Amino acid sequence: MKRKIYIFIFAISIFIFFGSIYLNFLVNKPIDVKSIYISANITDKSGLDLNSSFLSFGNVAKGTVSSRSIIFSNNYERKIEVFVSLSGKIKEVASFENNFVILPGESKKISFSVSAGHDTREGFYDGEAVFKIYLA
Repeated sequence: MKRKIYIFIFAISIFIFFGSIYLNFLVNKPIDVKSIYISANITDKSGLDLNSSFLSFGNVAKGTVSSRSIIFSNNYERKIEVFVSLSGKIKEVASFENNFVILPGESKKISFSVSAGHDTREGFYDGEAVFKIYLA
């Protein structure tokens, strides 16, 4: 009789374990994912790119920092939490604000910076900023 109780408790434990994993993936799934292309050219001279279709830093001189911002709006009826990540070579030189909450109907200015140290290798750096949006 004790053996049946142990088997029953073990089966219930396994069910709860796998059920909690399933619910964790279900609940922690983003409601939307957005991305924007980012590029910068590290060189010995500065230059500005006013392109508004993506986040371009243009030419960034060694030893300087260039910053650009975007406005992120919450068009949902609930507050959202946004997680930002970078992909590609741009993550070697870029920094940004990450993990923030935006209330319904509000907007947030998100700044991105490219730092070109004196020892940064010249060249073209690009990639994407990926915004994962979760209900908060």
